[in-house]
Amino acid sequence: QLNEENKVVKVATGFTSCMFLLNNGHVYTCGNNRHGQLGLGDRTFRDVPTLVTSSVAKSLFQSTSSIVVQTDQEAKETNQSFDKITIVDVDCGFLHGAAVSSTGIVYVFGLNSDVSSCLHEFVS
Repeated sequence: QLNEENKVVKVATGFTSCMFLLNNGHVYTCGNNRHGQLGLGDRTFRDVPTLVTSSVAKSLFQSTSSIVVQTDQEAKETNQSFDKITIVDVDCGFLHGAAVSSTGIVYVFGLNSDVSSCLHEFVS
């Protein structure tokens, strides 16, 4: 909910979706959700920005020598709701969204959210 204390600090736009980062670290999304790019756990179109609370996003984190993709099951086992994580940056791609936590974990959702197939191009 936007008010004097909670303000939008960043807006990211994809092909047909938007992400809004608030100064309190919460993320709202709206638009086309055909591929789950809103991170809401369904594929329902949203014409009103909706708080991302689910843990459907896959997370990436850098270990000592490589980047690890956390599976859906591992994300569920951590039992941490997305709205309890402090997000510091967001961005949208063509049909996906991404969010970076204050601890450096990158959460991705949408088409090709299993990005492990492309990580080898960026990791040495």
